[in-house]
Amino acid sequence: MNRMGRPRVYKQGVGHICVSYPNEMAGIWKELDKLGLNENRSRSELIILAVKDYLKIHSPGNPQPILEVCKTRKLMQDFLIKKAKARFKVLLEADFRGSGYDDILEKNLKFASQISDPPKELTELIEKATNRYPEGS
Repeated sequence: MNRMGRPRVYKQGVGHICVSYPNEMAGIWKELDKLGLNENRSRSELIILAVKDYLKIHSPGNPQPILEVCKTRKLMQDFLIKKAKARFKVLLEADFRGSGYDDILEKNLKFASQISDPPKELTELIEKATNRYPEGS
């Protein structure tokens, strides 16, 4: 039997989920499909990438440090620096135009403000993210 469609890329089958969204957000699916065409990726692949990025930033669960990490100020600062770098790298890799970039940036800047002496690499990431989308673009 000759099968049509995309070649099978998953070794263990495919799971399915249903997503609910408010009607005013319907336009994001058109934007997502357009982006998928440009990148030769399906909507599912783009959603999976977005979920993986989210988990990278927020895992495990809430980004609050576990109590053992908080024993010394140095350990706490190292933990915050590592998390802040990951957050800003994801922010710079993804295309957030028209998707509340300023709100996301503000939350990440607030998170980074907990760091008393940010390293140069983090400062550069913050500067790039802050200047990524000049006003009016």
